[in-house]
Amino acid sequence: MEINTKIKVFNFFPYECEAAEEYLNDMARNGWILKSMKGPILIFKRYKSNTVRYTVDVLHKVSEYDCKDSNEVLEYRDYCEAAGWKFVGQKGTVQIFYTEDSQNTLEIHTDEKEKFKSVFKASLYNALGQVALIGMWLFFIYMQLFASSTDYTLSSNLNVLTIVTFISLIIIFSIEVVSFVIWAVKTNHNLKISKSMKYNNYRQIRIKRSLPLACVLIMFVGMIYDTSEISVITMLIMISIPIIVALIIRLFINKKRYSKKVNIAITVLGLLISTFFVMTVIGGAIGRTIINRHINKSDNITELSLSDFGYKEAANANPYTSFNESILAKKSVYFSEDKEHNLSYTIFESKYPMIVDFNADRLVKMLNKIKFNVREYKSKLPNDVKVYEYNESKCFILVSKNKMIDTRNNFKDMDDDKFLNIVYDKLFKE
Repeated sequence: MEINTKIKVFNFFPYECEAAEEYLNDMARNGWILKSMKGPILIFKRYKSNTVRYTVDVLHKVSEYDCKDSNEVLEYRDYCEAAGWKFVGQKGTVQIFYTEDSQNTLEIHTDEKEKFKSVFKASLYNALGQVALIGMWLFFIYMQLFASSTDYTLSSNLNVLTIVTFISLIIIFSIEVVSFVIWAVKTNHNLKISKSMKYNNYRQIRIKRSLPLACVLIMFVGMIYDTSEISVITMLIMISIPIIVALIIRLFINKKRYSKKVNIAITVLGLLISTFFVMTVIGGAIGRTIINRHINKSDNITELSLSDFGYKEAANANPYTSFNESILAKKSVYFSEDKEHNLSYTIFESKYPMIVDFNADRLVKMLNKIKFNVREYKSKLPNDVKVYEYNESKCFILVSKNKMIDTRNNFKDMDDDKFLNIVYDKLFKE
């Protein structure tokens, strides 16, 4: 049975309009013409004609926040149709037309400089939006890796996956912004010396569009690799919510003919509410998982207890424990006390020495930032274990190639060297 409809995903920016023309004209030569489009989703139907030609034009007088059929857009379409072009669809400020009679159809733009201004203004809006997103993602990564302790971030697959995803998106969006800047500089230079306007071709943007697919693949593989925190289905639903909300807002804006300022307010408010909802749900899911881990893993991670220091655990003792593990590292927390003694420590382990060093460095800098005066302690332990003390005394950080311990000597009748020897014998000796 012959297929008469094709659905393609093809995303492009205004300054890549010539690549979109190339793509649509190639499809037409292969017997497929554009029937309709919803954002980057293009729907083609079979059409046996070799005379169809497309033009992809940019109307900078409107923005993403204007309704689909604003007065300016309708007036412009009438002008183009009078020149022999038939409207087929739009993507933001981009208008797509086609003709089957190229010889009797007038070109929409004849002045290259005016066309450059239109394309540049429309593309600049997208570029600034991408810069804002890059800044937001960089701030998130900074808060996770540089503004606080990193042990939980590095021992959580969800956090590791989120950071990898944001880094991938930063690279992708940075490439887009740099590509736009290079295009703008080159084109402006060419126009000044009376040369023609240059655009990215279809092959160039096809290579760039492979990067988002790689990012999606990383996310999907990461979620499948470890689903102990939040299930794959839950994550996919959470990721989809802002996208669905954005689509609903777009449909609402197109249906109602509000002003641009009102549409901006509706868009920002809707995205903020959806983002808050997603973060609340994810935070609650992680909190429930952490509680479950305390219950399920408490008996398995007690590597050091009061009995190792010569003290008996109380008969009704119920130590607090937690455990996190990711593809990069694992973290164990232990706290136990009776009427006279208490023991607390955090173990951070990784098979990658650079991860341990990074985590130790961040902890030391964070403690120094809050005036805990971290300094190296001259212990009697082997040289492969570096020891720091802080908070005047009694608090220690022990760092080896693959392990870091943050603990405190709370035993009044035990000197620090004896305490450190017991910690070393129990947690570092193989």
